[in-house]
Parts: sequence; C-alpha cells; structure tokens
Amino acid sequence: MNITDSIYSNVYMVSFNLDDLCDRGISVDKICITGGNHVILNTTREILVAMRDKLNEIFPPEPDEHELDLPEEPEETGYYVTQQNLLLVKDGNGDWSIGGGFSRWENNFTSTSNWRVVYKTLGDEAFPLTKLHITKEH
Repeated sequence: MNITDSIYSNVYMVSFNLDDLCDRGISVDKICITGGNHVILNTTREILVAMRDKLNEIFPPEPDEHELDLPEEPEETGYYVTQQNLLLVKDGNGDWSIGGGFSRWENNFTSTSNWRVVYKTLGDEAFPLTKLHITKEH
C-alpha cells in the first residue's frame, strides 16, 4: 500500500490510491467521510493494521507522558490534606474534589478522577498527601 504524506501551510495530508484499496478488496462504497471529516473504512483487520503501521511510520505517535513523575495516587477513599493544608476528598467512585466544593481543578471541573489533573492543578509542592483518619464521636 502506497501511503504518502505532505505538508502545506502546516496542514498535513495523507493520501493513498483508491486503486490500491480496490486491489485489496475494498470498494469505494465502503469508504465514508462524515460531516465531521471522520473517515470510516469498512475493511479487514489486516488492512487496517497495515494502514496503521504505515501511518505510524510517517507520523510516529507521541510518547505517553512519563507516569513515573507523578506521586502515587492514594487508593483509599476519604479526606486528605496537601503540604499546604488544603483539604481534598476522594469519594467511593475515585473522584477527587477540593474541600468546600467551590474550587475547580485545572480542567475547570469541581471533581475529577484523573490523577494527572489533580497533580497538575496542585503542583509538586502539594505532595505527599496526608490521609486524615476521622472517627465518629460517641
């Protein structure tokens, strides 16, 4: 399969010959471009894997951000405080919120289950978190 790329005014274009697809058993009626410029291609897994591999050669995927830089996320639900005494709450669904409910995370939500968002919002100086052990009064 001959897939080529080009750059024009910072816009990437990937082109491939429809005859190549037809030679591989893909008819033009199996290709659909949606109104959102999504391309839907109905074909075999082998052809899709070959296309993916060729496109990854042309446009190498960006490596995932290094997860080891993040402090380990506490697994237990409950209340936590940062090194600056900011109260955090982790609920039973794994969502984090900032005590008081008025503060927002970097993504502008009041709660998040994305540990990276918690870390980026609070900054390195907030860690390690301290778990608060709260007991009921009798």
